[in-house]
Amino acid sequence: MGAKDKKKPAAAGEPLWKQRRRELRRQEIKRLMWKIGGVALICIVAGLLIWMNIRAISPHRAKKNAKVETMSALGVVKDKRIDASEGGRKYIVSFAVGSWVADRVVDEKTYDKLQKGQEFLITYEPAPFSGKPKVVKWEPVKYESGGESPNR
Repeated sequence: MGAKDKKKPAAAGEPLWKQRRRELRRQEIKRLMWKIGGVALICIVAGLLIWMNIRAISPHRAKKNAKVETMSALGVVKDKRIDASEGGRKYIVSFAVGSWVADRVVDEKTYDKLQKGQEFLITYEPAPFSGKPKVVKWEPVKYESGGESPNR
């Protein structure tokens, strides 16, 4: 039972200089592939970073059926003013909500009832990027003692 003869590679019969040249060419192709792969990877990462920065900066519209988050906070009437710059009269009330000031256009009757410093429980929607409140509705604060604000 003799051992099978192993086939020798075709390159074994070639001269040594041809084998060396073939090996050097193979290594050169390998280095070139690594360079191409590295450049492609760098381009992909740079493109991804640019895309992420553009997406973060540009305002993208909310989906139509997306839920709008409403929040509640204690607000105070900070300012009342009448704007007649556009021909008609707009009654504008400014509410201080936290560190923000939110404006709301009201009718004349409501405008006359409101007083500076009056406190309200305000329901608002924060703006998507800045967080500035947009007043949805407000209710006068009712204290258990039945009186005005304890801060006055």
